[in-house]
Amino acid sequence: LHDVGLDLQESDTAEEVAQRTVDAAAEVLDLDQSVFFLEEDGVLRVVASPSEMSTDVTKVMSVDEGLVGETFRTGESRLVADTHEYDAVDGEPRYRSAVSVPAGDHGNFQAVATDRDNFDESDLEFAELLVDRARSALDRVERERELRRENDRLEEFASIVSHDIRNPLEVATGRMALLQRETDSEHVDETVAALDRMAEIVDDTLTLARYGTAVGETEPVSLPALVRRCWNTVDTGDARLEVDDDLVVRADDDRLRHLLENLFRNAVKHGVDDRSHDGEGDDENDPQVTVRVGRSPDEDVLYVEDDGVGVSPAERETVFELGHSSADDGTGFGLTIVDRIAESHGWDARVVEGRDGGARFEFAGVEFVT
Repeated sequence: LHDVGLDLQESDTAEEVAQRTVDAAAEVLDLDQSVFFLEEDGVLRVVASPSEMSTDVTKVMSVDEGLVGETFRTGESRLVADTHEYDAVDGEPRYRSAVSVPAGDHGNFQAVATDRDNFDESDLEFAELLVDRARSALDRVERERELRRENDRLEEFASIVSHDIRNPLEVATGRMALLQRETDSEHVDETVAALDRMAEIVDDTLTLARYGTAVGETEPVSLPALVRRCWNTVDTGDARLEVDDDLVVRADDDRLRHLLENLFRNAVKHGVDDRSHDGEGDDENDPQVTVRVGRSPDEDVLYVEDDGVGVSPAERETVFELGHSSADDGTGFGLTIVDRIAESHGWDARVVEGRDGGARFEFAGVEFVT
C-alpha cells in the first residue's frame, strides 16, 4: 500500500487516480470487481473499472441513489453482506455483496461480488486504507488544477496591466515630460508626479500578479551573497547590514531577491523616517538603522530584522494586507508582495518585535541546505 500511495501521487488527473486505485485493488487486495465513481454537479459517474467487469453496473447515478450515494452522502463506509436485503439497494442486482468506501468530496470506491458474505472487516479496512491514499492524491490533483486556473487568471491580468495600461501611461508620461520643459506650471509638475506614482503602482501590481503564483523549480541560493547584492541595489543611505555567514536556502532566486529588496526598503525608510520623527538618529556619524538577516537558532526560520521603532502590535495583524501603508507616499504593495512571495514558496510570514525593539519579519518553513 505504501508503494501504491507513491504511485498515486504521480497521477496527473482524477481519472488516472481512480484507475490506478481500481488496478491496485485488484493487484494488492484481490478485489477484482471494483469501480470508482467521481462526483460532479450532484451526479456520480463511473470513471474507472476493470475491463472484464460486467457491463450491467450502473455507470451514472444521483448522489441520492443507492448504496454508492448513501456512502458518499454520509461519508461512512459500508460493508454489505447481501445487497438483496439492504434498504439502500433497489431491486435484486446480480452482485450480492459489496464494500463501499467514500473518497471525501471527490467520489466513491466500491467493490462487489456475486456471492453473499464475500467480504469481511479486513477487506473493509484495507479498502479504506487504499481509498484514503486515493483521496489524498485527488486532493493534490484538485489543488494543482485550481492553482493552474489561478495562475492563468493572474497571467491574463498581468498581460492587461502590462500592455493595456502601462503602454498608454508611458506615452502620457513622455508627453508630460516634454510639456514640463516648455511650461513652468505647478499643475504640470503635479501631473508628472501623479503619473510617476501611477507607474509605480502598475509595476507593483505586475510584481504582485507574477510573483503570487506558486514557485516551480527551486535551487540552493547562497543567502549572504544574495543579501549583499540586494542591499547594493537599494538606496540604504547610512543604514548598516549584518548577515549570517554560510547560509544556503532552497528558493526561487529572483523572487527571494524581490522579497529581500522590499524588506530592506521598508526597514530603511520606516526606520529612518520614524526615528527622525522621534528625534533619534540625529548624529550623522551613527548609522540610523541596522538590518540583520539570519536563521533563528534551532528553527527552520529565516528572519530579517531592524533596530528601528518597529511595528505596533495593532498593526502586525494587518501589515501584509493589500493597500496597508504607514507612509503617505507608499503604494501599500511592498509587504503584500513579501507575503505572496513567501506563500508561493510554502513559507509562513509573520512580523514580531525584534531583539532591539524594531521590526522582525520571520519566515517559517524555509528549507536550509546544509
